[in-house]
Amino acid sequence: MNQVTPTGYIDEDDWWSNETNAYDDNINTSADTDYIDAGTQSGHLELNIALPVSCDRIRAAALAFYNEGRAWLSMGAEVYYNDGWHFAGNLILDGQLRELLLNGIYVVGKMRFRGSASEDYPEGGYFSLYEADFGQVSIRPLVNGSLAESVLLEKGLV
Repeated sequence: MNQVTPTGYIDEDDWWSNETNAYDDNINTSADTDYIDAGTQSGHLELNIALPVSCDRIRAAALAFYNEGRAWLSMGAEVYYNDGWHFAGNLILDGQLRELLLNGIYVVGKMRFRGSASEDYPEGGYFSLYEADFGQVSIRPLVNGSLAESVLLEKGLV
């Protein structure tokens, strides 16, 4: 499994700062959101690569911060394939690199992240995305005509 580092970003709503830190291969730097009020979401931070890759997972590290009081914060990740955005999962907001598995192998060229603050608590918060990568799968030629067997071979399962 190769990790492919994004090469660019789109921050259409200008919610984020230091965007390139989300893919600078330095877990000690981060892209950060503005404050998100309770019951609202940040804009998306989209990360992309010049040439799409065969991908079955992404990985990312993120944290959330809130002021005094209570907040319920989450950060969702989506991946673009088959002409649409698909939810990959919510990140564990502990600053550790975590993988989110896709439900198959897809040709992927972009992913995006968005922070959310629940309306059930009085406080919102801030989000930091420390690192994100695409998990590239190297697909070997068909073995006995079977893509499934080729993928199993690639993953060392046969």
